[in-house]
Amino acid sequence: MNYIVLSLLVLSPIKSVISGNIFEAVKDQNLPLKQNDATVNNFTQVTRKLGYETTVFEITTEDGYISKMFRMHNPNCTEIKKKPIMLIHGLLESADAYLDLGPGAGLGYLTSDACYDVWFPNIRGNYYARAHKTLNPDTDREFWRFYGQEMAVYDIPAFIDFVLDKTGQKQLNLVTFSLSGGLFFMTTSDKPEYNDKVSLYIPLAPATRLKHSKSTLLRLLATGGSILDTLKPVTRLGEEILYRGSGVQSLMELLCSLPNVLKGPQTVCSGFIGLLDSFHPGSISAETDSRVYFHFPAGTSLKTLSWLGQLIEKKTYQKFDYGAKKNMELYQCETAPHYDVSKMTVPTVTFHGKHDHLVDSRDMKWLLRQMPNVLEYVVVDDPLWNHLDMVHGSDAPKLVYAKIMDYLKKYE
Repeated sequence: MNYIVLSLLVLSPIKSVISGNIFEAVKDQNLPLKQNDATVNNFTQVTRKLGYETTVFEITTEDGYISKMFRMHNPNCTEIKKKPIMLIHGLLESADAYLDLGPGAGLGYLTSDACYDVWFPNIRGNYYARAHKTLNPDTDREFWRFYGQEMAVYDIPAFIDFVLDKTGQKQLNLVTFSLSGGLFFMTTSDKPEYNDKVSLYIPLAPATRLKHSKSTLLRLLATGGSILDTLKPVTRLGEEILYRGSGVQSLMELLCSLPNVLKGPQTVCSGFIGLLDSFHPGSISAETDSRVYFHFPAGTSLKTLSWLGQLIEKKTYQKFDYGAKKNMELYQCETAPHYDVSKMTVPTVTFHGKHDHLVDSRDMKWLLRQMPNVLEYVVVDDPLWNHLDMVHGSDAPKLVYAKIMDYLKKYE
Protein backbone atom coordinates (compact mmCIF):
# COMPACT_ATOMS: atom_id res chain seq x y z
CA MET A 1 0.00 0.00 0.00
CA ASN A 2 3.03 2.28 0.12
CA TYR A 3 2.39 3.16 -3.53
CA ILE A 4 -0.32 5.53 -2.32
CA VAL A 5 2.11 7.46 -0.19
CA LEU A 6 4.59 7.52 -3.04
CA SER A 7 1.93 8.91 -5.38
CA LEU A 8 1.07 11.65 -2.90
CA LEU A 9 4.73 12.58 -2.59
CA VAL A 10 5.46 12.75 -6.30
CA LEU A 11 2.28 14.36 -7.60
CA SER A 12 3.19 17.85 -6.45
CA PRO A 13 6.66 18.16 -8.00
CA ILE A 14 5.68 16.55 -11.31
CA LYS A 15 2.38 18.41 -11.62
CA SER A 16 3.80 21.21 -13.75
CA VAL A 17 5.49 18.80 -16.13
CA ILE A 18 2.37 16.69 -16.61
CA SER A 19 0.21 19.78 -16.88
CA GLY A 20 2.44 21.16 -19.62
CA ASN A 21 2.10 17.99 -21.67
CA ILE A 22 -1.66 17.98 -21.26
CA PHE A 23 -1.98 21.63 -22.21
CA GLU A 24 -0.07 20.83 -25.40
CA ALA A 25 -2.55 18.04 -26.07
CA VAL A 26 -5.42 20.43 -25.45
CA LYS A 27 -3.91 22.93 -27.83
CA ASP A 28 -3.53 20.27 -30.52
CA GLN A 29 -7.16 19.21 -30.19
CA ASN A 30 -8.49 22.78 -29.96
CA LEU A 31 -10.17 22.04 -26.64
CA PRO A 32 -11.08 24.94 -24.35
CA LEU A 33 -8.89 25.33 -21.27
CA LYS A 34 -11.65 26.97 -19.26
CA GLN A 35 -14.06 24.64 -17.57
CA ASN A 36 -17.80 25.25 -17.38
CA ASP A 37 -19.09 27.94 -15.02
CA ALA A 38 -20.42 25.42 -12.53
CA THR A 39 -16.87 24.12 -12.18
CA VAL A 40 -14.67 27.17 -11.88
CA ASN A 41 -16.78 29.39 -9.64
CA ASN A 42 -17.42 29.31 -5.91
CA PHE A 43 -20.71 28.55 -4.16
CA THR A 44 -22.26 32.00 -4.43
CA GLN A 45 -21.15 32.57 -8.02
CA VAL A 46 -22.56 29.24 -9.17
CA THR A 47 -25.91 29.59 -7.44
CA ARG A 48 -26.44 33.26 -8.26
CA LYS A 49 -25.66 32.69 -11.94
CA LEU A 50 -28.39 30.07 -11.91
CA GLY A 51 -30.85 32.55 -10.43
CA TYR A 52 -30.83 31.50 -6.78
CA GLU A 53 -30.69 33.96 -3.91
CA THR A 54 -27.60 33.16 -1.85
CA THR A 55 -26.37 34.97 1.24
CA VAL A 56 -22.98 34.51 2.92
CA PHE A 57 -22.51 34.60 6.70
CA GLU A 58 -19.41 34.29 8.86
CA ILE A 59 -19.66 31.93 11.82
CA THR A 60 -17.25 32.22 14.76
CA THR A 61 -16.97 29.26 17.09
CA GLU A 62 -16.36 29.36 20.83
CA ASP A 63 -12.68 28.50 20.24
CA GLY A 64 -12.23 31.26 17.65
CA TYR A 65 -12.46 29.44 14.30
CA ILE A 66 -14.21 31.38 11.53
CA SER A 67 -16.03 29.81 8.59
CA LYS A 68 -18.45 30.80 5.85
CA MET A 69 -22.03 29.57 5.82
CA PHE A 70 -24.32 29.93 2.81
CA ARG A 71 -28.09 30.41 2.82
CA MET A 72 -29.92 29.56 -0.40
CA HIS A 73 -33.45 30.34 -1.61
CA ASN A 74 -35.26 29.82 -4.87
CA PRO A 75 -36.73 33.25 -5.79
CA ASN A 76 -39.58 31.57 -7.69
CA CYS A 77 -41.03 30.38 -4.38
CA THR A 78 -43.86 32.61 -3.22
CA GLU A 79 -43.32 31.44 0.36
CA ILE A 80 -40.26 29.89 2.01
CA LYS A 81 -41.00 27.13 4.51
CA LYS A 82 -40.18 28.21 8.03
CA LYS A 83 -38.28 25.23 9.40
CA PRO A 84 -34.70 25.50 8.11
CA ILE A 85 -32.69 22.65 6.62
CA MET A 86 -28.97 22.31 7.17
CA LEU A 87 -26.78 20.28 4.78
CA ILE A 88 -23.32 19.48 6.16
CA HIS A 89 -20.58 18.12 3.89
CA GLY A 90 -18.22 15.20 4.48
CA LEU A 91 -14.48 14.90 5.08
CA LEU A 92 -12.25 16.70 2.55
CA GLU A 93 -15.32 18.38 1.08
CA SER A 94 -17.07 21.74 1.34
CA ALA A 95 -20.59 23.08 0.92
CA ASP A 96 -19.94 22.91 -2.84
CA ALA A 97 -20.43 19.12 -2.70
CA TYR A 98 -24.22 19.55 -2.53
CA LEU A 99 -24.12 21.41 -5.87
CA ASP A 100 -21.91 18.97 -7.78
CA LEU A 101 -24.73 17.03 -9.44
CA GLY A 102 -26.03 20.27 -10.94
CA PRO A 103 -29.47 21.94 -11.06
CA GLY A 104 -32.42 19.60 -10.71
CA ALA A 105 -30.21 16.86 -9.26
CA GLY A 106 -27.93 18.15 -6.49
CA LEU A 107 -29.53 18.02 -3.05
CA GLY A 108 -28.84 21.71 -2.51
CA TYR A 109 -30.87 22.58 -5.60
CA LEU A 110 -33.67 20.10 -4.92
CA THR A 111 -34.30 21.38 -1.40
CA SER A 112 -34.17 25.01 -2.52
CA ASP A 113 -36.53 24.28 -5.42
CA ALA A 114 -38.95 22.76 -2.90
CA CYS A 115 -39.02 26.17 -1.19
CA TYR A 116 -37.02 25.24 1.89
CA ASP A 117 -34.77 27.64 3.76
CA VAL A 118 -31.48 25.81 3.12
CA TRP A 119 -28.22 26.42 4.98
CA PHE A 120 -24.76 25.13 4.02
CA PRO A 121 -22.03 25.39 6.69
CA ASN A 122 -18.35 24.56 6.26
CA ILE A 123 -16.36 22.55 8.78
CA ARG A 124 -13.01 23.93 9.91
CA GLY A 125 -10.07 23.24 7.65
CA ASN A 126 -11.57 23.52 4.17
CA TYR A 127 -11.06 26.53 1.88
CA TYR A 128 -14.20 28.27 3.20
CA ALA A 129 -13.10 27.70 6.80
CA ARG A 130 -9.42 28.71 7.01
CA ALA A 131 -9.68 31.63 9.42
CA HIS A 132 -9.41 32.34 13.13
CA LYS A 133 -9.71 35.29 15.49
CA THR A 134 -6.04 35.12 16.49
CA LEU A 135 -4.33 32.28 14.59
CA ASN A 136 -3.08 32.47 11.00
CA PRO A 137 -3.62 29.16 9.14
CA ASP A 138 -0.66 29.94 6.88
CA THR A 139 1.86 30.47 9.67
CA ASP A 140 0.47 29.09 12.95
CA ARG A 141 0.67 25.32 13.27
CA GLU A 142 -1.64 25.51 16.27
CA PHE A 143 -4.53 26.35 13.91
CA TRP A 144 -4.34 22.80 12.52
CA ARG A 145 -4.20 20.92 15.83
CA PHE A 146 -7.80 19.78 15.58
CA TYR A 147 -9.72 16.63 14.71
CA GLY A 148 -13.34 15.46 14.86
CA GLN A 149 -13.78 16.36 18.52
CA GLU A 150 -13.37 20.09 17.92
CA MET A 151 -15.61 19.89 14.86
CA ALA A 152 -18.28 18.17 16.96
CA VAL A 153 -18.22 20.29 20.12
CA TYR A 154 -17.48 23.69 18.53
CA ASP A 155 -18.42 23.74 14.82
CA ILE A 156 -21.70 21.80 14.83
CA PRO A 157 -23.20 23.64 17.85
CA ALA A 158 -22.16 27.01 16.39
CA PHE A 159 -23.82 26.15 13.08
CA ILE A 160 -27.07 25.02 14.68
CA ASP A 161 -27.28 27.92 17.13
CA PHE A 162 -26.58 30.49 14.42
CA VAL A 163 -29.32 29.20 12.10
CA LEU A 164 -31.92 28.92 14.86
CA ASP A 165 -31.08 32.41 16.11
CA LYS A 166 -31.20 33.88 12.60
CA THR A 167 -34.51 32.24 11.70
CA GLY A 168 -36.23 32.44 15.08
CA GLN A 169 -37.06 28.73 14.90
CA LYS A 170 -36.65 26.24 17.75
CA GLN A 171 -35.59 23.31 15.57
CA LEU A 172 -34.09 22.51 12.18
CA ASN A 173 -33.85 19.42 9.99
CA LEU A 174 -30.30 18.14 9.56
CA VAL A 175 -28.75 16.21 6.65
CA THR A 176 -25.14 15.07 6.90
CA PHE A 177 -22.71 12.93 4.93
CA SER A 178 -19.86 10.64 5.97
CA LEU A 179 -17.67 12.24 8.66
CA SER A 180 -20.24 14.91 9.50
CA GLY A 181 -22.77 12.10 9.98
CA GLY A 182 -20.60 10.82 12.78
CA LEU A 183 -19.92 14.29 14.15
CA PHE A 184 -23.51 14.83 15.27
CA PHE A 185 -23.35 11.62 17.32
CA MET A 186 -20.22 13.07 18.94
CA THR A 187 -21.96 16.40 19.53
CA THR A 188 -24.87 14.80 21.36
CA SER A 189 -22.54 12.47 23.26
CA ASP A 190 -20.90 15.51 24.87
CA LYS A 191 -23.78 17.99 24.54
CA PRO A 192 -27.06 16.01 24.61
CA GLU A 193 -29.09 19.24 24.74
CA TYR A 194 -28.58 19.55 20.97
CA ASN A 195 -31.03 16.70 20.46
CA ASP A 196 -33.78 19.21 21.24
CA LYS A 197 -32.65 21.53 18.44
CA VAL A 198 -32.99 19.00 15.59
CA SER A 199 -36.40 17.59 14.62
CA LEU A 200 -35.21 15.12 11.96
CA TYR A 201 -31.75 13.71 11.37
CA ILE A 202 -30.74 12.22 8.01
CA PRO A 203 -27.14 10.95 7.98
CA LEU A 204 -25.92 9.58 4.65
CA ALA A 205 -23.38 6.79 5.23
CA PRO A 206 -22.40 8.14 8.67
CA ALA A 207 -18.80 7.41 9.61
CA THR A 208 -18.60 6.37 13.27
CA ARG A 209 -16.88 3.11 14.18
CA LEU A 210 -14.57 2.12 11.30
CA LYS A 211 -13.54 -1.31 12.55
CA HIS A 212 -14.37 -3.05 9.26
CA SER A 213 -13.60 -0.22 6.81
CA LYS A 214 -12.14 -1.50 3.53
CA SER A 215 -10.93 1.91 2.35
CA THR A 216 -7.35 1.53 1.12
CA LEU A 217 -6.38 5.02 2.26
CA LEU A 218 -7.96 4.72 5.70
CA ARG A 219 -6.43 1.31 6.34
CA LEU A 220 -3.05 2.72 5.35
CA LEU A 221 -3.50 5.48 7.92
CA ALA A 222 -4.14 2.80 10.54
CA THR A 223 -0.52 1.66 10.22
CA GLY A 224 0.41 4.47 12.61
CA GLY A 225 2.98 7.21 13.02
CA SER A 226 5.39 6.13 10.30
CA ILE A 227 2.88 6.71 7.54
CA LEU A 228 1.93 10.12 8.96
CA ASP A 229 5.59 11.11 9.07
CA THR A 230 5.88 10.03 5.45
CA LEU A 231 2.97 12.30 4.51
CA LYS A 232 4.43 15.41 6.15
CA PRO A 233 6.38 16.52 3.04
CA VAL A 234 3.05 16.97 1.19
CA THR A 235 1.53 19.09 3.96
CA ARG A 236 1.65 22.80 4.66
CA LEU A 237 3.32 23.56 8.00
CA GLY A 238 3.48 19.83 8.60
CA GLU A 239 -0.22 19.99 9.54
CA GLU A 240 -2.57 20.91 6.63
CA ILE A 241 -3.07 18.14 4.08
CA LEU A 242 -4.98 17.38 0.87
CA TYR A 243 -5.93 21.03 0.50
CA ARG A 244 -7.30 22.80 -2.53
CA GLY A 245 -4.35 23.71 -4.73
CA SER A 246 -2.28 20.75 -3.55
CA GLY A 247 -0.62 18.53 -6.13
CA VAL A 248 -3.28 15.86 -5.70
CA GLN A 249 -6.24 18.20 -6.11
CA SER A 250 -4.74 20.25 -8.95
CA LEU A 251 -3.71 17.26 -11.00
CA MET A 252 -6.99 15.42 -10.55
CA GLU A 253 -8.91 18.58 -11.46
CA LEU A 254 -6.94 18.79 -14.68
CA LEU A 255 -7.11 15.13 -15.65
CA CYS A 256 -10.80 14.70 -14.86
CA SER A 257 -11.85 17.77 -16.83
CA LEU A 258 -10.27 16.74 -20.15
CA PRO A 259 -12.20 13.68 -21.39
CA ASN A 260 -10.91 13.91 -24.96
CA VAL A 261 -7.23 14.22 -24.12
CA LEU A 262 -6.35 11.02 -22.28
CA LYS A 263 -7.39 7.48 -23.04
CA GLY A 264 -9.85 6.38 -20.42
CA PRO A 265 -9.94 9.57 -18.32
CA GLN A 266 -12.80 8.18 -16.28
CA THR A 267 -10.46 5.37 -15.27
CA VAL A 268 -8.02 7.96 -13.93
CA CYS A 269 -10.74 9.62 -11.85
CA SER A 270 -12.18 6.32 -10.72
CA GLY A 271 -8.71 5.15 -9.79
CA PHE A 272 -8.29 8.02 -7.36
CA ILE A 273 -11.74 7.38 -5.89
CA GLY A 274 -10.75 3.73 -5.62
CA LEU A 275 -8.11 4.67 -3.06
CA LEU A 276 -10.88 6.00 -0.84
CA ASP A 277 -13.89 3.88 -1.77
CA SER A 278 -14.99 0.98 -3.95
CA PHE A 279 -15.32 1.15 -7.73
CA HIS A 280 -18.71 1.83 -9.29
CA PRO A 281 -18.10 2.19 -13.04
CA GLY A 282 -20.19 4.88 -14.73
CA SER A 283 -21.89 6.03 -11.55
CA ILE A 284 -20.34 9.49 -11.57
CA SER A 285 -20.65 11.39 -14.83
CA ALA A 286 -17.71 13.15 -16.49
CA GLU A 287 -19.44 16.49 -15.94
CA THR A 288 -19.84 15.81 -12.22
CA ASP A 289 -16.22 14.63 -12.01
CA SER A 290 -15.04 17.95 -13.43
CA ARG A 291 -17.00 19.79 -10.76
CA VAL A 292 -15.94 17.51 -7.92
CA TYR A 293 -12.23 17.76 -8.57
CA PHE A 294 -12.29 21.54 -8.76
CA HIS A 295 -12.77 21.52 -5.00
CA PHE A 296 -12.03 17.97 -3.82
CA PRO A 297 -10.02 17.29 -1.77
CA ALA A 298 -10.77 20.55 0.05
CA GLY A 299 -8.32 20.23 2.93
CA THR A 300 -8.15 19.08 6.52
CA SER A 301 -5.64 18.56 9.31
CA LEU A 302 -3.15 15.73 9.49
CA LYS A 303 -4.43 15.13 13.02
CA THR A 304 -7.90 14.37 11.62
CA LEU A 305 -6.45 11.69 9.34
CA SER A 306 -4.41 10.35 12.25
CA TRP A 307 -7.59 10.06 14.35
CA LEU A 308 -9.39 8.19 11.57
CA GLY A 309 -6.46 5.81 11.41
CA GLN A 310 -6.78 5.30 15.17
CA LEU A 311 -10.48 4.44 14.81
CA ILE A 312 -9.57 1.60 12.47
CA GLU A 313 -6.63 0.47 14.59
CA LYS A 314 -8.56 0.59 17.90
CA LYS A 315 -11.70 -0.88 16.32
CA THR A 316 -13.96 1.42 18.32
CA TYR A 317 -15.43 4.96 18.27
CA GLN A 318 -13.40 7.07 20.63
CA LYS A 319 -11.63 10.36 21.21
CA PHE A 320 -8.03 10.89 20.13
CA ASP A 321 -5.60 8.55 21.86
CA TYR A 322 -2.55 10.53 23.01
CA GLY A 323 -1.01 7.71 25.02
CA ALA A 324 -1.57 6.80 28.66
CA LYS A 325 0.24 9.77 30.23
CA LYS A 326 -1.39 12.54 28.19
CA ASN A 327 -4.74 10.74 28.21
CA MET A 328 -4.65 10.88 32.00
CA GLU A 329 -4.00 14.64 31.87
CA LEU A 330 -6.78 15.33 29.37
CA TYR A 331 -9.37 12.66 30.14
CA GLN A 332 -8.50 11.58 33.71
CA CYS A 333 -8.11 8.02 32.45
CA GLU A 334 -5.34 6.16 30.63
CA THR A 335 -7.49 5.16 27.66
CA ALA A 336 -9.32 7.52 25.32
CA PRO A 337 -13.06 7.75 26.19
CA HIS A 338 -15.62 6.21 23.84
CA TYR A 339 -18.42 8.25 22.30
CA ASP A 340 -21.87 7.24 23.52
CA VAL A 341 -23.86 7.20 20.28
CA SER A 342 -27.01 6.13 22.15
CA LYS A 343 -27.32 9.70 23.44
CA MET A 344 -28.39 10.82 19.95
CA THR A 345 -32.18 10.58 20.30
CA VAL A 346 -33.42 12.58 17.29
CA PRO A 347 -35.79 10.70 14.91
CA THR A 348 -33.37 9.37 12.29
CA VAL A 349 -33.48 8.10 8.72
CA THR A 350 -30.11 6.79 7.58
CA PHE A 351 -28.88 5.62 4.18
CA HIS A 352 -26.12 3.20 3.26
CA GLY A 353 -24.72 1.54 0.15
CA LYS A 354 -24.03 -2.19 -0.24
CA HIS A 355 -20.61 -1.51 -1.78
CA ASP A 356 -19.46 1.24 0.60
CA HIS A 357 -15.79 0.62 1.38
CA LEU A 358 -15.42 3.45 3.89
CA VAL A 359 -18.37 2.60 6.11
CA ASP A 360 -18.84 -1.16 6.19
CA SER A 361 -22.32 -2.63 6.70
CA ARG A 362 -21.14 -4.35 9.90
CA ASP A 363 -20.18 -1.00 11.38
CA MET A 364 -23.50 0.47 10.27
CA LYS A 365 -25.37 -2.34 12.03
CA TRP A 366 -23.27 -1.76 15.16
CA LEU A 367 -24.40 1.88 15.09
CA LEU A 368 -28.04 1.04 14.43
CA ARG A 369 -28.21 -1.34 17.39
CA GLN A 370 -27.39 1.55 19.71
CA MET A 371 -29.63 4.20 18.16
CA PRO A 372 -32.88 4.63 20.13
CA ASN A 373 -34.99 6.42 17.51
CA VAL A 374 -34.46 4.98 14.02
CA LEU A 375 -37.36 5.72 11.69
CA GLU A 376 -35.87 3.84 8.75
CA TYR A 377 -32.59 2.29 7.64
CA VAL A 378 -32.39 2.54 3.87
CA VAL A 379 -30.00 0.28 1.95
CA VAL A 380 -29.77 1.81 -1.52
CA ASP A 381 -31.20 -0.44 -4.22
CA ASP A 382 -28.01 -0.80 -6.26
CA PRO A 383 -25.50 -3.59 -5.52
CA LEU A 384 -22.53 -1.36 -6.45
CA TRP A 385 -23.67 1.76 -4.57
CA ASN A 386 -20.65 3.12 -2.72
CA HIS A 387 -19.84 5.88 -0.23
CA LEU A 388 -19.29 8.82 -2.59
CA ASP A 389 -22.36 7.93 -4.66
CA MET A 390 -24.47 9.50 -1.90
CA VAL A 391 -23.54 12.99 -3.08
CA HIS A 392 -21.98 12.43 -6.51
CA GLY A 393 -23.78 9.43 -8.03
CA SER A 394 -25.95 10.19 -11.06
CA ASP A 395 -28.77 8.06 -9.63
CA ALA A 396 -28.71 9.72 -6.19
CA PRO A 397 -31.78 11.88 -6.94
CA LYS A 398 -33.84 8.77 -7.69
CA LEU A 399 -32.36 6.28 -5.22
CA VAL A 400 -31.66 8.56 -2.24
CA TYR A 401 -32.95 12.10 -2.52
CA ALA A 402 -36.55 11.24 -3.39
CA LYS A 403 -36.98 9.55 -0.01
CA ILE A 404 -35.14 12.38 1.74
CA MET A 405 -37.59 14.86 0.24
CA ASP A 406 -40.51 12.72 1.43
CA TYR A 407 -39.23 12.75 5.00
CA LEU A 408 -38.45 16.46 4.93
CA LYS A 409 -42.03 17.11 3.89
CA LYS A 410 -43.32 15.06 6.85
CA TYR A 411 -41.15 17.03 9.26
CA GLU A 412 -41.41 20.51 7.76
